Amino acid sequence: MQVEILSEAWQVPLRSEALALNLPIQDKAWIRCVMLKCGHQDWVYARTVIPNMSTENPWHSLQTLGDKPLGEVLFELKNLERSEFELSKQPMDSWPFPKERMPQPESSTENICYARRSLFRQQQAPLLLTEVFLPGMPG
Repeated sequence: MQVEILSEAWQVPLRSEALALNLPIQDKAWIRCVMLKCGHQDWVYARTVIPNMSTENPWHSLQTLGDKPLGEVLFELKNLERSEFELSKQPMDSWPFPKERMPQPESSTENICYARRSLFRQQQAPLLLTEVFLPGMPG
């Protein structure tokens, strides 16, 4: 599995992300968007949202993660809290994919994608991770 970084920047989170993090709707957070690929096939679009990303934030070092999978870091942490998964089924165009990377559905049922997200906490600092499973990924 390879990680392709699509963006890493201070951005306004999606409304549902802001609500999950208890952020005011227009507050910015550090957001990392990546595509997880197998060969040349896009399998998972992932968004990491971290509010209050200062040097004191325990997640600060993730700004230099590069193309290393976030999971490798998360599963090495000893005192990590993780919420239950939230699962959703949504139209593909409800996610901010780069337009040129948007899978082109052949039917309306292929326009639906499944996603899961969970909230991680390290020293009370939150990190919201959402993974959107793209059509074509083996089930």
